[in-house]
Amino acid sequence: MDHEYNEKTINVTNSDMTFERLYREPFVTDEIKDDIEKANVLLIPFTGFRGENIYSFPEETDDFLYYLKDNADSSLRPDIAITDNDYALLGLHSAVVTVATILVQSIVLPVIVNLISDYLKKRAERANRGSNELSAEVNIIVEEDGVSKQISYKGPVDGVKEALNTVAQNIFEDSDNSSKVTDKTQATRDLTDTQDARDED
Repeated sequence: MDHEYNEKTINVTNSDMTFERLYREPFVTDEIKDDIEKANVLLIPFTGFRGENIYSFPEETDDFLYYLKDNADSSLRPDIAITDNDYALLGLHSAVVTVATILVQSIVLPVIVNLISDYLKKRAERANRGSNELSAEVNIIVEEDGVSKQISYKGPVDGVKEALNTVAQNIFEDSDNSSKVTDKTQATRDLTDTQDARDED
């Protein structure tokens, strides 16, 4: 069983996943291709869990997708990049809430960050726990002009919004910044410095 993450860690890396590449993946069938090409937020499956040759998502993915669709404004068009019958939901029985990997266009990143944070806080409420008492794992692949970066967060639910917004502000600004943020220690230090400065105010 996974244990809760007591500290916030955030990492940004280069990714080769783009919307155009996703459309060519074998799990994107003709049945759904037209629909997902209209989306600017896509939940994408992973394969090879524990050696199994299946496409899978974390167990709460359906609930998360419904939440996105119910609460999205007109700028957000969320969908799942696979047909309903072609994937399995994995019940990991973990102390950590794992959000499905999300591919998103950079223009709507602030909106999706807010929705993820709100969803996880409500998830904590359902579990009768404070948002500082429940841990989460979030992976977002952000595409801008054919270039993608992956943001990975592990830590308490109450730190999700600040952590994601901290790195999202300048994720594509220049290569020097990206290489610094790629280092997990540096990213965590930057986040800690931001929090310390806010506490001093």
